[in-house]
Amino acid sequence: MILAQSHRQLLNGSNFFWLLLCLIILSSCDPTKRIKKTPSHEGQVRVYNPETGLYEWRDKETIKIDTVEWTKVPEENFPPIEKKEIEVVEELPVEIVEELRIALMIPLNARVANGASNLDAKTKRFVHFYAGAKIAIDKLNNSGNTVFLDVYDTEEQSAKVRSILDNSNMESTGLIIGPYNSNNLKATAAFGKENEVTVVSPWLPTSTSTTSSNPRFVNINPSLPTHCYALTEHIKKHFTHDQVYLVARNVEKEKNRFKYFNEASKIIDGSMSSPAFKEYVVDDNTPLLEETDINPILSNSRTTVFVMPYYSKRDEAFVYSFLQKVQIARENGESVVVYGFPQLRNFSSIDKDYFENLNIHISATGFHNKSTSDVRNFYDHFVNRYGTYPIEDAYEGHDIIMYLVPLYQKYGRAIYKYLPDNYASLLHLNFELRGVYGGSSENLDFANYQENKSLKILEFENFEFQLAN
Repeated sequence: MILAQSHRQLLNGSNFFWLLLCLIILSSCDPTKRIKKTPSHEGQVRVYNPETGLYEWRDKETIKIDTVEWTKVPEENFPPIEKKEIEVVEELPVEIVEELRIALMIPLNARVANGASNLDAKTKRFVHFYAGAKIAIDKLNNSGNTVFLDVYDTEEQSAKVRSILDNSNMESTGLIIGPYNSNNLKATAAFGKENEVTVVSPWLPTSTSTTSSNPRFVNINPSLPTHCYALTEHIKKHFTHDQVYLVARNVEKEKNRFKYFNEASKIIDGSMSSPAFKEYVVDDNTPLLEETDINPILSNSRTTVFVMPYYSKRDEAFVYSFLQKVQIARENGESVVVYGFPQLRNFSSIDKDYFENLNIHISATGFHNKSTSDVRNFYDHFVNRYGTYPIEDAYEGHDIIMYLVPLYQKYGRAIYKYLPDNYASLLHLNFELRGVYGGSSENLDFANYQENKSLKILEFENFEFQLAN
């Protein structure tokens, strides 16, 4: 008889959605629900644990206090310090927070979702984000913290968001994560600015059309110029200017993106006279670009680099056709590298052979190394708890909570002032927050908002994206 190990059967999309929905209903905020009583910590003190990066309760008797022995030194060896007028710098008060309430405003559309067929890719992203965040919350609370996660289904409706912001529980909320829709995000940013609540946007890039003069607004997903800067930095590290072609159709809106790469190049070089990259403008309206000839710009002696700054599904057909032309043109094995935005990997029409043969590189907000123990532990925990594999959004939900909560414990509502000083590298995301300014001043109090400047460059190798050198 052959014995086979029994494996837990994974849930399909519908079952996973309803499992998460039940968890949300059980954990979400109800205005009439009694708030959990804060546990007594009589005879205890909060101490910093460097291994976890958190403040934890410990019995006073267990805390070792170093004693200092004083030795009197003759005054003639160290004369008294002369009294001088000194400038008094007012320090920000540090607020040690024992209890934190987080509002997660997320479009689950639970009222209309009724099966696997309705659990589309977009909804799946948000469900996994919540699932990862819930794992982080439980991890923190099991370490002696008191963190409440109130989950609000925005249904992507402006009226619903206004109702959420009017909820009495928002008065005690310390952090808001979300929402997704740009108009709803604008309303929530205004609420945070008025009520001194830090609002964190994990999904959509931000501009001053969303908020301005609001350093409490934090954007985790970098903007278009930041992606262009990261790509330019990697390109300049490996290639010379005359190897690089910025690609666009003969459309002003698309050609205008070239400026971000050229401006980044000048900043990196530290010179306003830094040469611009060459441009390859495609003026060809045929479906497969039959009138476009790539051959003349390919080289047998060195690599040709194409930069394709496209991110919309509407542009997928053009991107595919151009890559196909490049693939056909390099029939003699000419070396080619293509750079693009993270959306490139979601263009379903592009064959994986193109990714490999054309050495496609993309910018990415996050990346997790599946071989590290922390990532494996999270993966196993997620599968055991939810019966399905975590996607990237699950890691992001986890990392955002694990980054923000310890900082809020230390600084309270002043957390936004300390974000630029607290770089962190977690399972999937790196956090490098910087103020985005409209003028010459770089005083954080006058920032329009804060943005995560950390991006990773991935290359397609061995049939998957990996960190590029």
